[in-house]
Amino acid sequence: MLSGGHGGGGRELMRLAALGGSEYPGTEMTTHFELYGSRDTNPAGVQESVARAMGIAFEARESTFWGEYFSSGLPGAEHFEVRPNRDVDEEYVEPEFAEFSTLVYVNETSRPKEVMLALSRVDGLTKLREESIE
Repeated sequence: MLSGGHGGGGRELMRLAALGGSEYPGTEMTTHFELYGSRDTNPAGVQESVARAMGIAFEARESTFWGEYFSSGLPGAEHFEVRPNRDVDEEYVEPEFAEFSTLVYVNETSRPKEVMLALSRVDGLTKLREESIE
């Protein structure tokens, strides 16, 4: 399990999911992108927790920009990435969320309610941003 937390993020996600994820009108034809953050400084540990919660497998990858990160799925379909919030030059990838050491990107999902509910079970994970594209 991950340690830390930000304002009971998991409880807030569970509350939103219980309300039916009302912030997602018309999810049937909409693609969603979400960003979650963790104060855990170990991306490998975060990806293990996300993998268990989502029932998916991650693959370790290396990027000249991000360094080591973890990916599940392929672009063009639902895919997840777990990365440190600093690139190889020690610059923040998401500077507006500098207090979070590890980032979890949920890309191209059509099931935001299910994802939110599953990720609400990951201790210390906080939803930071969402975007919907029709």
